Amino acid sequence: MGKARDKYRLTWKKTHPVSLKVRLLKVDLYIVYVSMKMKISELKDHLELVTGIPYSLQKISYLDAADLLDDTTLAENRILPKTEVDLDVWTIWKDLVKAAIKGFQIRSNSRH
Repeated sequence: MGKARDKYRLTWKKTHPVSLKVRLLKVDLYIVYVSMKMKISELKDHLELVTGIPYSLQKISYLDAADLLDDTTLAENRILPKTEVDLDVWTIWKDLVKAAIKGFQIRSNSRH
């Protein structure tokens, strides 16, 4: 499994030569390799694999903290290589995601 993952990482780096720092919930920092032609939706797909945060919960922002639109590219948003973007989640899911990152088990109050 490790060799396949390393091969994927090397292949991805060749086709996506620009590094980008992604700050998850203002705490964890990930470095991902991207293409400036990549759409925000494609970045979210990739970040789902890297972070485990589902695409539908992700909010990506840059500099002014406004959410970036899924159908725009990194270049259209004027994101520079080697800079940092913020990956946040919708407020209603924030506590659950933070607990999952820390490894806590959350119990439901309902009895199904």
